[in-house]
Amino acid sequence: MHWAIKAGIGVLVSAGSFTAIVSQPTHASAATYRRTAATKVASKPYYTTSNTGKTYTFSGSLKKTKMHANHALKSYHNSTWTRTKQAYVYKGNRKVRYYYVKSAKNGATGWVASSYLKAGKDYQAKTAKKRLRAHTIKSLVIRVKFIKSVGLIIM
Repeated sequence: MHWAIKAGIGVLVSAGSFTAIVSQPTHASAATYRRTAATKVASKPYYTTSNTGKTYTFSGSLKKTKMHANHALKSYHNSTWTRTKQAYVYKGNRKVRYYYVKSAKNGATGWVASSYLKAGKDYQAKTAKKRLRAHTIKSLVIRVKFIKSVGLIIM
């Protein structure tokens, strides 16, 4: 009888370890998110300076969306992106706006988080010109008129 108890315990332990091995989730599966349907938006140019952002393709349903990276934004610093659609992706409690964009560089497309994009064309990132503000111009005009009235400038 003693050997029967030991055999029974051995069978239960091995069955329990087999169940634990079988029921563990695989970590290779992609995370799923919830998203809204894509809506058309006015075309607008953007550029990026991100070294970490990526463009994505969406697959699956709206309730179980998978995101697959297809382009790294660091390869497109000298390109202007044009948005055509937008959608919101819910990552836990966060709502993130994604734009569907197309690159003027080589026609690459994908969904990009709006936080990685800046409005404007790519050349604006390199040749930004500092403009004088209206109140600065007005104060300069007042100073020149004052100097003229005092007689320091002869015109």
